[in-house]
Amino acid sequence: MDFAFREGSCRGVNRPISPAMRKQLLITIIALFALNTALYPEASLSDNALPSKRVVLITLEEAGKPDARPIKGMSERVEPSEGPVIEFVAPRPESEVEKPVAISISFKENQAPIDISSLEVSYLKLFSIDITDRVKPYVTDIGIDIKEAELPSGSHKVKFSIRDIQNNLTERTLKIKII
Repeated sequence: MDFAFREGSCRGVNRPISPAMRKQLLITIIALFALNTALYPEASLSDNALPSKRVVLITLEEAGKPDARPIKGMSERVEPSEGPVIEFVAPRPESEVEKPVAISISFKENQAPIDISSLEVSYLKLFSIDITDRVKPYVTDIGIDIKEAELPSGSHKVKFSIRDIQNNLTERTLKIKII
């Protein structure tokens, strides 16, 4: 058998492709693409597409761990920072939301460009739990965008820390209640 490729033939087959077969092949490819788009509407052809499946941000076991006790005299208000600006777009802090949760957080440059590799995300309990690796697939240069995050019912505090290239740090805590 001759495996040479010729114009109008299939590789490894010595017969030319008929126009009808070519048309059927094109229809099949388009149908498969349409089916894929219907099954996965969030899929994108761009290189910077973010994962879209649900992410378990906090497990039931982690949520069941003891909470950190507030330290007398310590304030939970946001202190001014020279580091990047962290804005909680969704959900809003102190809000009550239903599962799954859409999480959208924006980062804005303040004094210097943001060092996105410095991002740390911690679930605040008696001993903080690092959940940065769970969030990383959803991080872009301008923030975090998780379409469907799974968190158990109850109150949660998640701390976001990020630095700029001059090492200026900003830390903000998102407090939400899942109903």
